[in-house]
Amino acid sequence: MKEIKDILKTYDAIDKGTINLALATVIDVKGSSYRRTGARMLIQDDGTWTGGISGGCIEGDALKKAHLAMTSRKPVITTYDTSNKAEEQIGVSLGCNGVIQVLISHVDTNDSHNPIECLRPLTSTRKEVMVITVIDSNISGILAGNVYTDGQNEFPYEKVSPEIANKIKQT
Repeated sequence: MKEIKDILKTYDAIDKGTINLALATVIDVKGSSYRRTGARMLIQDDGTWTGGISGGCIEGDALKKAHLAMTSRKPVITTYDTSNKAEEQIGVSLGCNGVIQVLISHVDTNDSHNPIECLRPLTSTRKEVMVITVIDSNISGILAGNVYTDGQNEFPYEKVSPEIANKIKQT
């Protein structure tokens, strides 16, 4: 929760008219990793970031991918295989020994339902809340990078097949 509060504090302090943002979210981990699924990092176009998606070993590459997401306004999914012993894979020797998948999406500060705003209500509750981050979609109105939570900005179940809706509800 501290990470989300830190991201919100940074988000609230920036000049949204002049700074481009991206949100990196760990969406899958296989094996060992410094951070787990759901870890987030807010990235500004000047390379400043808040939060984290690893122990510091993949953030540099994520900054480059974030620039692509900001300029194209399209999400990027990237996989870091830190189980590979070859140092040249990312350029540093990593101690994670896992495969980390990260979604990096542009944050539209003009959209009141952007991922950062959708995370805001989580900081004021002490109850467990389901967070759904869309990683891929071909459904109108449901975009990769969108975030939905229980009771706040609820997922539009009527737009997806009953099978998908049931899987989401059972999670």
